[in-house]
Amino acid sequence: MDHLFSRVVILTIASLVMVLVPSYVFAQEVSLSGSVAQNLEVAETVEPGDIVALGDDGIKKSTSAYDGQMVGVVVEFPVISLGEKTANTAAVLSSGVAQIKVTNSAGAIGQGDLITSSISTAGIGQKATASGFVIGRALSDYDSADIGKISVMVNLTSVGTVPNLGGLLERLLSTFLAGLSNAVNFPQVLRY
Repeated sequence: MDHLFSRVVILTIASLVMVLVPSYVFAQEVSLSGSVAQNLEVAETVEPGDIVALGDDGIKKSTSAYDGQMVGVVVEFPVISLGEKTANTAAVLSSGVAQIKVTNSAGAIGQGDLITSSISTAGIGQKATASGFVIGRALSDYDSADIGKISVMVNLTSVGTVPNLGGLLERLLSTFLAGLSNAVNFPQVLRY
């Protein structure tokens, strides 16, 4: 029987994982909509849905808004969990769909809104209303002061505000027209 498992072949076809052993086939359907997480050592107790960040003493719940040290969200049942699982590790997702704890402390969250870490409650997300680091994009609405969970497309990134081009164009046009209003400046304004 020991030699039976000496030549194991693993095939992945779409969402079906098969392990082929001479005379045996083991198969399991795997959801492709799930997540791949990394088991990371954490410095404090965390729960599924907590946004975690790299701190001075290790990975722990994020404690600042737009936290540039965010590493992901703790998930309970990833499709695949990489790394050794111990009593001091948690499965952390940094890309994919996950349930994240949120509150409406920065306003009601709408589907498509960017989500960032909250300054008021460690490990909780809120609607992003300014430039900074975000954990992802909300896939559903949420409007409660209580802490709840929503699905988020996790994609850690930094976002900036869009400049007010209307104001810039207005100033350029105003300067141009002011130059045209003075007959002395007319030849120089038209030159440009």
